[in-house]
Amino acid sequence: MSNLPVPSDYTVLREEILQIISAGKDRVRAAVEREKVRTYWEIGRVLHGHLRHWNRRLMQRYIAWRRLSFSLDTVEFIHTV
Repeated sequence: MSNLPVPSDYTVLREEILQIISAGKDRVRAAVEREKVRTYWEIGRVLHGHLRHWNRRLMQRYIAWRRLSFSLDTVEFIHTV
């Protein structure tokens, strides 16, 4: 293989092909980064919706428990006096 003659523009051709490969890799990396950002954004959106709903329910439960606790404490206090 090393005995074959090398065309005069071999180096130019090789560099051009290497640049095409490098540019393709750069585009792939950029596309992967865009998809990562899109994926994390979507996960955040879904979590935000669920947490907002969950927090609302949690707050309602907390208020209900506080009211129940207060009313039971009041009833117990009245009966112990």
